[in-house]
Amino acid sequence: MKQPDIHPIDILETLCRIPTLSYYERGIAEAIWQMCERFDLHVTSDRWGNLFASCHGVPPSEARVAFVAHMDHPGFELVERNADGTYRAVSHGGVPRVAFVQGMQLGVPLGIDDGVMAVVTAAEDIEERGRFASSKSVTLELDEAIDDLPAMAVLPVADFVYDGGWLRGRALDDLAGCATILAALNDSKDSNQPVIGIFTRAEEVGLVGARLIASEGRINRDCVVVSVETSLKSDTARQGDGVVIRVGDRMTTFDHLAESILVKNANAKYTQRALMSAGGCEASAFAAHGYRVTGTSLPLGAWHNMEDDGSLAMEYVSALDFEAGVELVTAVMHSDLEQLPPSRSNPLSENPDAEAKRLVVDDTDWPLDANA
Repeated sequence: MKQPDIHPIDILETLCRIPTLSYYERGIAEAIWQMCERFDLHVTSDRWGNLFASCHGVPPSEARVAFVAHMDHPGFELVERNADGTYRAVSHGGVPRVAFVQGMQLGVPLGIDDGVMAVVTAAEDIEERGRFASSKSVTLELDEAIDDLPAMAVLPVADFVYDGGWLRGRALDDLAGCATILAALNDSKDSNQPVIGIFTRAEEVGLVGARLIASEGRINRDCVVVSVETSLKSDTARQGDGVVIRVGDRMTTFDHLAESILVKNANAKYTQRALMSAGGCEASAFAAHGYRVTGTSLPLGAWHNMEDDGSLAMEYVSALDFEAGVELVTAVMHSDLEQLPPSRSNPLSENPDAEAKRLVVDDTDWPLDANA
């Protein structure tokens, strides 16, 4: 197997250095496109800006398995300048409640290594959504006026840190998924399996990019869709125990036969299996249109930049989990996908003849008609 010419963590860092927000994924999309060209991958875009990548120009309509990750992350959008020189902003996606507190500082990126600071002075119409909140009216004061509106504002945490066994960043959800797919595709150019990677937009505001792809039927209906995500860590999805084979999300129970593709190729030592129901993912968007879906997920700390105590923090995942996720997706890309592999639970379909002998009853020892 050809070794990648760039480590998956380096791919992740490259993406994490670029600010992103729902509807403002252009910087991430450009970086993914450039990496696809560097890796000699074939990449295209649809009219909504979703990207489709493959090793050998596999058309989406002929893909057997599609790995999906999203390019956006929650934050704020500056939509207009008020008469008093302040700015009105709205939130996109689940934003930590603390981000709406008066005095909270935000960053307004204006280009590479350029931007201004913003301070929250007021927030109205706040709707709490579990751990997070949203608002249609946030007032910001900027330390320098800007005219190019609308614009994004991001939370005041660092872009990326590789801290020994931990990967930390502002937007690991879901740039870790994007990096996983890119790394796996780069390491699968010697495979001729009909697989593609899909990088979607506006997931955090309602799975929008994925819903558009699914409703249009751009990928064939026999394709298995694998959501490559992060989701909140839990007692059943522990950080450091490996990548999670995700059996469902907040909205949908996934497809068992589709999951068998992952199970067959999983390294049992670095894989766990769990329902991760804290949030929804793009598998649900495709399931709603009849696709067979499954998913992988990295147990995530400080989901959407909110620590367990409510404070702002960088999201973080175990480096071991991330590398295990890349290994699993790469293994699937190299496996035989001519037909779905049998599930490990197939022994349940065999008739339990030996056990059945002990269940045979007659009229003398059972109060039912044994011949019915």
